[in-house]
Amino acid sequence: LEELLKSEIQATKKSIEVYQQKVGSILFAAISTRPDIAFAVSRLARHNLNPSDIHHKAADRVIQYLYSTRSYAIRLGRNTQKSNKAVEIFIGSSDASFADNTEDRKSSQGYVLRLY
Repeated sequence: LEELLKSEIQATKKSIEVYQQKVGSILFAAISTRPDIAFAVSRLARHNLNPSDIHHKAADRVIQYLYSTRSYAIRLGRNTQKSNKAVEIFIGSSDASFADNTEDRKSSQGYVLRLY
């Protein structure tokens, strides 16, 4: 998702309402079952108060992505195959970008922890 810039033209009340509904639906999916879209929805949510057509198209593109990948799933559980390897009890991974937001130069970060 390329960087979305602020809109110079004030959006209509109806456009704002429709956009907020789209972003809310995408956010629900990101929180409940689809962490792969969390970054995209965070970028979309920045424009909740004044979305332009570009923002609507970007939200529609994320919705299309969700539809086309609806069979993707997160599999939780342990590996049932026995192995001679030592059991990994705790694994953590993280990533960060310094000042990657072009509007306010804020950084972003993400992490995942696995405990078995």
